[in-house]
Amino acid sequence: MPPCQASLDLGGTDDGPAASLTDDMLTKEKLKFNPALERQARRWIEAVLGEELPADQTLMQALRTGAVLCRVAQRLLPNQTIKINERNQAYNHRVRKTTAGSAARVVARAR
Repeated sequence: MPPCQASLDLGGTDDGPAASLTDDMLTKEKLKFNPALERQARRWIEAVLGEELPADQTLMQALRTGAVLCRVAQRLLPNQTIKINERNQAYNHRVRKTTAGSAARVVARAR
């Protein structure tokens, strides 16, 4: 018996190779990006920290490792112990982001 074959016609034209998932995600993010909201978020984070984020980085680049988010969490929850592992490894980036997310939930519940 031949293997099952299916196709999906989206009604488009074949303009060349399909875009990669990464390209699709980047396009989607560009469409959702709002520079005014980025500036507002950046100013809030800088006000909480009492220092400026690197001017040569976008907000997303500054937040990429999760260290800034953890420092914000430390400021918002001074009675909590939030340890920041400063080693620059992908695993530590995920741990810091998870820690910051947990702290954000604590702050949200306190409101």
